[in-house]
Amino acid sequence: MKKIFILATMVALTLSISAQKQMHIWMDGSALKLSINEVDSVTFFDPNASTPDDPNIPEPDPTPDPSTANGIGIFSVAEGKTVSFAPGNLQFNAVQGSHLRADGTTAKGTWRFAENQWDYVGEANENIAEDYDGWIDLFGWGTSGYDNTANDPNAIFYQPWSSSSQSLSTIKIDSTLNCDMYEITGECVWEYTYMNAAYYDKGYGPSSDMQDAGLYGTSANYDWGVYNAISNGGNQAGLWRTLTSAEWEYILNTRKNAEYLHSPATVNGVCGYIILPDNFKKPADITWTKQTNDFSTNTYTTDQWSLLESTGAIFLPAAGVRSDKVVQIKDFSGASKWGNYWSASKGYETEAIYYYFMPNMKRGYDYFNEGNTHWGYSVRLVKDL
Repeated sequence: MKKIFILATMVALTLSISAQKQMHIWMDGSALKLSINEVDSVTFFDPNASTPDDPNIPEPDPTPDPSTANGIGIFSVAEGKTVSFAPGNLQFNAVQGSHLRADGTTAKGTWRFAENQWDYVGEANENIAEDYDGWIDLFGWGTSGYDNTANDPNAIFYQPWSSSSQSLSTIKIDSTLNCDMYEITGECVWEYTYMNAAYYDKGYGPSSDMQDAGLYGTSANYDWGVYNAISNGGNQAGLWRTLTSAEWEYILNTRKNAEYLHSPATVNGVCGYIILPDNFKKPADITWTKQTNDFSTNTYTTDQWSLLESTGAIFLPAAGVRSDKVVQIKDFSGASKWGNYWSASKGYETEAIYYYFMPNMKRGYDYFNEGNTHWGYSVRLVKDL
């Protein structure tokens, strides 16, 4: 008996019940005739589906969950826990319109998601101010607009337009003339004592004195998506939230096939990072290389990105960073563009944990680090499923 294995995109098969008992197979325009008694089984392989030898393309989900937000896919962030990503980076205009907040109040300004996943504001973030009538998308950590100073008096910079210059504090508290070391020569030098000889990043997000020092639990309102209604994201407070550092790491390193499901890329001419959903199935006409060391290997036009986006892929643009009112899109060496995305997790003392990527032709990496909370980083919210 024969076992037939067929790899084909166009196959037609008929079984004759006549005396001849023949199997007729038309494969890519050619006919194959076999006696039915000679065939034990027939197995068809889809060339676009994954095989055990091709883990780069994980098995597709035949019944995708219809509850995804705005067509964005399903991502595991812990065992048995999934989210969908917002369709663009978070943006804010301090002047236009108003928005509802989780405490039932209304505040001036409008929150929204970027129109396209590759959109970012860039150097216009240098205009950040309470009266700036333009969009910003690089925020200090925990700057949702939630005023909790009555319970957390150190959290004084909570507005989305807060900038780092407000938190810098290097204060000379004493000076003395020291002559003891110079008794022979009679020379003296001034000695200075400082409260803090470095930047003191006081006031962003919940302090370490709070029960929950991250953007969750009793401090959840410090989270942009929990506290605010997003105008094009359901327009209700509490629908979205920020991933914790553990959830970011689970997506990138722990979930099934994680190593194959993310890479630097360029979409519509914008450098950034693509993360694919759990049950990604690669479109037939799209190429994909995992975890490249550059932005150029995975390069997609808007039409090609539409195909990837329809599978649930997300794209994080390399939107740069803001320090005070200076925006830097490239790294300090000028060699590569970078993207920094806040997590909800507290870091050491006055730092918070963020995810960043900064590849180029010589090196490539994505990593988690602790950053000063007054720095302006991008925010991409998620929705629990």
